[in-house]
Amino acid sequence: ELYGVRDVFFTVSGFRKDITDFFNTTRLPASPEALEAAGLPDDYLNYEIITKRNGGEATISGIEVEYRHALTFLPHWARGTQIFGNLTSMDLSGPNENDFSGFTSRNGNWGASFSRPRFNARLSVNYTGTRRLASVASSATVRPGSYSFYAPQTRIDLAFDVMLSRRYSLYGDVRNLTGAPLRRGTWSPDTPSHAKFDVLQFAGTLFTVGVRGRF
Repeated sequence: ELYGVRDVFFTVSGFRKDITDFFNTTRLPASPEALEAAGLPDDYLNYEIITKRNGGEATISGIEVEYRHALTFLPHWARGTQIFGNLTSMDLSGPNENDFSGFTSRNGNWGASFSRPRFNARLSVNYTGTRRLASVASSATVRPGSYSFYAPQTRIDLAFDVMLSRRYSLYGDVRNLTGAPLRRGTWSPDTPSHAKFDVLQFAGTLFTVGVRGRF
C-alpha cells in the first residue's frame, strides 16, 4: 500500500478463497427408481434428472490493484479532480470448478470524478470479462459439455449532483451511456470462436433525473 506521495493512493493485494458446499448441479439419466422418488411415471425414462444441492469444493485465487490520484496541480477552477482505477484478476480451480456458475476472471473500472462545494460529477468505465453461467443439456443443436456465457462488456456510466439550496439538490444518473449491447451464447470447449455468441441484447441507455429534498 502506498499513500501520501504526490496525492497518490496505490494498493496491490492478493487473496485466496477456499469455498465449500456451494450450489452445484448433478445430471443423471432418469432411472425407474429416481422417477418413482420424484413421483413421475416411466414416460420420462429417456430424460435426464437435473438437481441442485449443496456440495463441492472450489478455490478462487487472485490479485487486486487499485489506484487513485488527486490532481491538485491543476488550475484553481479544476481543483477537486481525481482519477481512479481498479482491476481484479482471478483464477478458479478445484474438483468442482465447473459447477461454480457466474464466475468472471477479469473485472475492472476506471474513470474520473470532479467535486466542488456545490457540485460533483463522476464518469466511470466498467469492464466485465467473460462470465460463465450454468451448464446446458445436450441436444441436436447443443454439444455435450456446453455452458451458457456472457461475452466481455464495457459500459460507461455518468452521474452528477448539483446543490440548488440548503435543502434541495438536482441529481442525474446515466447508465450505459453508449448503449453497449450484451452478447450471449452457448458453447462447448471445441466450438469455433465465430459460432460462440449468437444472441445480442440491446437494453439501451437508462437516464434518471430527479430532485432530492431534505426537510
